[in-house]
Amino acid sequence: KIISKIDSKKMYFDFLVKWDEKLKEFCKKDFELLKNTKSYKEKDISFNYEGKILKARVDRISENEKEVILIDYKTSKDADKNEKYIYEFQTTFYYLYAKKFYKNKQIKTYIWDINNAELIDGIIKEDILKNVLNNLPNRVKEAEDIIVDNKIVKKATDICRYCEYKVACGRDL
Repeated sequence: KIISKIDSKKMYFDFLVKWDEKLKEFCKKDFELLKNTKSYKEKDISFNYEGKILKARVDRISENEKEVILIDYKTSKDADKNEKYIYEFQTTFYYLYAKKFYKNKQIKTYIWDINNAELIDGIIKEDILKNVLNNLPNRVKEAEDIIVDNKIVKKATDICRYCEYKVACGRDL
């Protein structure tokens, strides 16, 4: 399916050089993981966590009689290094969702690093996620208070009042 969307010889060559072997290795490992499971792809999830509604889209949820596996796919070169803190929140979120809706199953969360054909175990950091969510109202307020030329601007749209380009974009009307 991917190859059918390639519309030039250069793109096809680039694909073969960069992705062909990586995708073959990924598929081999992923098909093994999929054996004997029922899977859902790009599933929207939401749940109430300590009074806050959390929503996301899980790339894949696979389940069998004993376990549920929540997976997010990544293609960046350093998926396990550069964005690790994001993945910790993501896999923690997935874990909390599964804990609520798959009560009698073992829960596993993974990041699929397709670039390296590596399945990275999810790291669960519920205490850090809880802290972030509890401080969210303060962070939003901080983001609303913008300082321009030593003046506190209360709303992001009020910043236009002090902008030297306001005439050009029509915000001075």
